Amino acid sequence: MVEFAAKHPGEVEAGFARPAIITSTADWGRSIAGLLVKVSGVVDNISREDIVAVMLNEVLNGFSKGIEALDNNELRQAAAALKNPSA
Repeated sequence: MVEFAAKHPGEVEAGFARPAIITSTADWGRSIAGLLVKVSGVVDNISREDIVAVMLNEVLNGFSKGIEALDNNELRQAAAALKNPSA
């Protein structure tokens, strides 16, 4: 994707996310696993909803880091900013 975007400047842009752990409430087991990860604090997690919101914002408003991947911390900060834009 990066190579394709580089060969088509002005026509195609590429953006990437590199989350740590994506939590889900799709079923009981995943909900418990996500809660345990969140409570333990061992690894920062991010919800699917937050990743979708951030990536849609990136697509609609321009990629903040170009073709560099947004890491988990950046994803969490961007999600928090989208939820509370006045902060």
